[in-house]
Amino acid sequence: MVKYSLVKSRVIGGRLSILVVLLSLTALLPIQLVHSAGISSRSELASLGANPLGASAAVSPTLANGRQAHRFLKAPPINYLVYGRAAEPLQIIDSNGFLTGYITDVINEVFEQSDITIVPIIKPIKRIKREMIQGYAKRWIAYALRSWKSEGVWRDARFASVDLMPYHLSLGHKKSSGDVNFQQLSQQGVVWIQGFRYPGTRAFSDRYQFEFQRAKDHTAMLKMVEAGRVNYFMEHEPRMRHVMNKLGVDQNLYEFHSLETEVPPTSITLLMSNDLGPEVIGFVNRRLIEMSKTGRIQELARRYGLERQQ
Repeated sequence: MVKYSLVKSRVIGGRLSILVVLLSLTALLPIQLVHSAGISSRSELASLGANPLGASAAVSPTLANGRQAHRFLKAPPINYLVYGRAAEPLQIIDSNGFLTGYITDVINEVFEQSDITIVPIIKPIKRIKREMIQGYAKRWIAYALRSWKSEGVWRDARFASVDLMPYHLSLGHKKSSGDVNFQQLSQQGVVWIQGFRYPGTRAFSDRYQFEFQRAKDHTAMLKMVEAGRVNYFMEHEPRMRHVMNKLGVDQNLYEFHSLETEVPPTSITLLMSNDLGPEVIGFVNRRLIEMSKTGRIQELARRYGLERQQ
């Protein structure tokens, strides 16, 4: 039996309240959820069952489910960067503050046979990405677009060797608005998530002389189209279908126009800070290769309707 430390966070009056609950689980929660607002020091992490030791490894037993056994890994806690509520369904924060989502599930399984505490850090993507680039964030793992490499700012980080899913943008709109006319985008309006950046999108907006309106998350973006404030939202189609399903919006009333010919497609992968060290980075890459070969990555994607793009 494994004992995990679980921290549940809620927003009350603009502040995060932290409730620490120690649960005895049998592999139910591989990630130890520790919210950054309440846990800041290594000694505090240790009091919650974290193992603030230097990196070491030992041979793991054969797994009962038949998966290839691999080396146990011990290392100091790793910060898992969560891009707020704008990351669904890759990262989902439910009403009680618990984390799920495709990327969260992948990271759960990557580290399930390690002795490493994963500490979620929840901030808006624009702020957290700035901290990643400028070196304020330490010992972190996050998801990223493979095309971020072209930005030339990731000298202190490493992209994982395995892609988790293809990713390309589409314009979503109500069928009643008619066919997409790029020449009319400035009059009809296009909304996108605040803080999102994607190589090729600036050239796309410049080419057709329009500016993106911004929304705080996918729900707000969809509501702007529903209310008729703009004609289009721009996003990866399966992500928006997930939001539509959650909100009970009739998807048959919408259609998606692929932007593959306007904005180069890319893929989603993991990104890790160099200060994790070569042993941890190598461990993550080996686990991703194993999960890709067994089809586990695709299986996790299907939970969230992302299999359309596999």
